[in-house]
Parts: sequence; structure tokens; C-alpha cells
Amino acid sequence: DDENDGNTAKNGGVIHAEGSSNVSITGGTFEGNKATANGGVLNSIKAAVTINGASFNGNSAVNGGAIYDTLSTQFMITDATFDGNTATVNGGAIVMAGTQMTVSGTTFKNGSAENRGGAFYVSHSGSTKGNLTVTGGSFERNSALCGGAIDIRSGDSVTVTGATFTSNSVEGNDGTNDGNNEGGGAIYVGAGTLTLNNVTMTENTSADSFGGAINAYKATVNINGGSFTKNSAPYGGAISLISTSNVTITGASLTGNSATANGGAIYAKGGSLSLVECTIKGNTAKLGGGVYANSGVTYTKTDTEISDNTSTGDSENPDEYTAA
Repeated sequence: DDENDGNTAKNGGVIHAEGSSNVSITGGTFEGNKATANGGVLNSIKAAVTINGASFNGNSAVNGGAIYDTLSTQFMITDATFDGNTATVNGGAIVMAGTQMTVSGTTFKNGSAENRGGAFYVSHSGSTKGNLTVTGGSFERNSALCGGAIDIRSGDSVTVTGATFTSNSVEGNDGTNDGNNEGGGAIYVGAGTLTLNNVTMTENTSADSFGGAINAYKATVNINGGSFTKNSAPYGGAISLISTSNVTITGASLTGNSATANGGAIYAKGGSLSLVECTIKGNTAKLGGGVYANSGVTYTKTDTEISDNTSTGDSENPDEYTAA
């Protein structure tokens, strides 16, 4: 429908909805729309939104290249595609502020944000926290300065089950913030909560700082099953945890990840790291080819295999390095 293409507005290039509004989008394509502020296609506030089978391609805004939502308690996206949406600040595809959102079977690819969240920026509105639940679907080739695919803010929460994250990236931070508001080739979580269930992370990169797949800063992260393969960063080829983060990984496989500095699979600089029934093999770093744990980190492992890793700076301890 031509009416869905090439529109421009301040907020909501095509649709602006608030209050008791009900928005239902089934099928169709929204392409090349623009908001000079928020929501290249849709800007919604305390609305009920259902999107099924629609495509959002090449839309743009300052925040929320395709969608910007505030405080909606029923926001559902099913079997949709978001391709090449862009934000000059946050949320290449979607910004959700205090929103309760569920997403299933949906593809997010080629999105970009100049600041945070190449696909999603998950935040709060006042004291109301954002909550995102993702089931299935994929995140491919999204990019940002922080959180290549998803950026999670303080107190907000994200649960992802059975999705794939492939070739997402962050670039432009040099690590000078010590992991705060930087890194996370696929996901950055800053003082929020992240739960991953049987998620596949492959070839995600943090070019200049922390966490090729995930960077957690003062955050809580629970990973159940899944795999991390060929992700890369200077620190924490697959996963980094900084400051007071608490990370528990159960039944996951971390193989073939690499760090140019420390922690080929996992870099732990603060907080606690618990590994249960994991396999960490074939990773590479200068120190801690498998796991690098800084002094002060509470590091425990149970029934976990850490073997066949490479440490170019410490050949006698290629698998694990614990700093004094």
C-alpha cells in the first residue's frame, strides 16, 4: 500500500496512537517512512498494539527507526520482519519505554543505531520498567555503538528463548569506560536483567571493547543451554561481566571464540561467575584462553569442561587464568 511508504511526521511517520487506542496491523509493508523525533512508522503511548506478519523496511527516526512505544501493557509482534531500519540515537528498529512487549517468530536484520541498540532499546518510563519477551526469530547484522542488537537499561528485563544472534556488532568504543555503556556485540545489559534460554550466538563482534556477544555491567544474567561460537572482542570473546554483575551459565557450549586481550570465551572483571555443566573448548586469548577471572571475582564451576583452549601469553595455563 503506497500510503504506508515514504511518509514523514514528527512522531509516528505513519501512525500515532495513544490512550485507549487499539492498533492492529496484519500483513503489509511499511517502507521508507521517517519521524523527525520518535517512531519512523508507529509512535504509541499506553495503547494496545498487535502486529502480525508485517514488514518494516528502511524506516528511520531519531529514536525508534520503526517503532517507539511508551507504557503500553499489551504490545505483541508475531511473524514480522524488520530490515534496515535506522535511528540516529537509540533503537534502530524499536524503542520501548516502560513497555510490556512480546515478540515471536520475528526477524530483525541490518538495523543500526548511532548510539544504543541496533534492533532494540529497552528502557523504562519513570518508575515503570520495560519488559521484553522474545521467542524464536533471529537478529542478524544489526549494529550500534553499544548493544549491537539489544541494549537493556537499568532495572529493565529481557528474556529470549530459542532465537539466533548472528554477525551483530558494536564499534567505536575504546574501552575507556571500563565496560559501562559500551560493548556487547549482540547484547549489552547495564544494571538490568537478561535471561537466555537455548539461544544461539554466532560471529558477533565487539571491535574495540567488551563482550563479543554479551557485555554485562552491574547486571544479572542467566544463560540456560545454547551455544556461543566464533564471537570476538578484545575482552571476553563471547561474554564479559564487569563490576557487580552476577552471571550464571548452565549447560551452554562456548567454542571457537577469541579475544585479542583476555578471556577467549569469558572475561570476568567483577561480581560473580557460576558455570554449571558447560563446555568451554577451542577458544583463544592472550590470557585465559577459556576463562579469565580477575581478583575479587567469585568464580565457581560445577561439572564443567574447560579444555583445548589457547593462551598466547601463558602457555602453561591455556584454559583458565585467575588474576592475583
